[in-house]
Amino acid sequence: MTGNEIEHKCVELIRMRREKMDISHNESEQKFFVKVDGEECALNYKELSEKLWNFESASVPNETQKGILETMIAYAIDFVKNHNIKILVTCSDVQDFLVRHKDLKDLVYHPY
Repeated sequence: MTGNEIEHKCVELIRMRREKMDISHNESEQKFFVKVDGEECALNYKELSEKLWNFESASVPNETQKGILETMIAYAIDFVKNHNIKILVTCSDVQDFLVRHKDLKDLVYHPY
């Protein structure tokens, strides 16, 4: 399997997992979240302006739920992309996600 085939397979698995998860967006608390086994996994952001957000932090109750976080990040990235929102990224988990998905670099805000 080539690198592109593996990446495509991973993206498809994330999409399938997302369809089975009930990810919510709470605009007033500025977070995307999902409850798993009674515990909340969250991706927090700060709306700096109408079209500029900063993904600040992520929380998962335990390391085995990192796959859930990956799915939430993909969901949040789709959301900002569909709403023409640029992003700053101070959350290391989102930074890592973007390093693996270089095709999304246009979403990152550059002031120059």
